[in-house]
Amino acid sequence: MTDGALGLAGGHGTGNPYLTAILTAQRVNRFSCGAIVTPWTVGQLDETWLDAFAALENEVPKIQRGIGKIEARKAEIRAEAMRRK
Repeated sequence: MTDGALGLAGGHGTGNPYLTAILTAQRVNRFSCGAIVTPWTVGQLDETWLDAFAALENEVPKIQRGIGKIEARKAEIRAEAMRRK
């Protein structure tokens, strides 16, 4: 258990199934806005659901940052175009 906690503390993740279940349950519950699953029942969710929750936590923020960069660049281009007029 200590090795798994040490890996998490160092930002390396964990292979400990108990800690992994706890983290997965936290993710599901955070995005479900309530206590939906427990660490000992999270294994009953199929991979599609787990992938969806992982996407909410990982992929959506990356996409939002990318869109923000695009929008910022578009604003710069518009401002440059306005200055040229």
